[in-house]
Amino acid sequence: MLIPAWAVASQWYIEPSANLGGFYDDNVRLSTDDSQSSFGTQAQAKMESGRRTEVSEIGIGARVSGTRYSDLSEFDETAGSLGLVSAYRLNRNRFGLNANVDYDSTLTSEIQTTGFVQVNKPRISLAINPSWSYSLSPRATLDAQVKYQDVSYEDVQFIPLYDYTFATAALTSAYALSERTTVSGRLSYDQYDAPKVDTRSNSVGLEVGLNHLLSETWTFSSFAGIRHASS
Repeated sequence: MLIPAWAVASQWYIEPSANLGGFYDDNVRLSTDDSQSSFGTQAQAKMESGRRTEVSEIGIGARVSGTRYSDLSEFDETAGSLGLVSAYRLNRNRFGLNANVDYDSTLTSEIQTTGFVQVNKPRISLAINPSWSYSLSPRATLDAQVKYQDVSYEDVQFIPLYDYTFATAALTSAYALSERTTVSGRLSYDQYDAPKVDTRSNSVGLEVGLNHLLSETWTFSSFAGIRHASS
């Protein structure tokens, strides 16, 4: 007698790592008026672990690092992060949920946002990112994604940095005209809110795009759209 049964293959993993290094920074404050240089050391420990199967994945990652400056001790910092990555496939659907908590310094975290990197103040950032993808056909896909970020600062009473939340939602559709050419459309909504300074902005955008594979090493992409914002 043959009895059919489900067979699920899974992979458990754990990947620890650590490194120690030295550096020289010729302008620690990123300032054009009073540049200060210093030697320093940086130590980091990181670990990733989780489980993967043919239809699912869940992983947790943690990182702790410390930076010390020989001549500018006020810039010494300790940073850490804890993250979750998860995904599940069901027929044509793929569900995902990523989350991350970061504890770092404004010396580096503000480079791509406010640019206020002359002082060393702690920053805490919480980000949650659920997503959903659906295969309409072998050529067409539909993706929905939401991201919520909550950022807060410590000990910044006299510094122009304010706690804020930033939320985005996007719906993207793509269709493959051929093996080399794909067209897409994207509808998005963003909201920024800083309640301590009574500031809020909302924006809605619509984009269409074209992606064409010219060769194995060259890709051409073009996007155009409109965006309306109010604050």
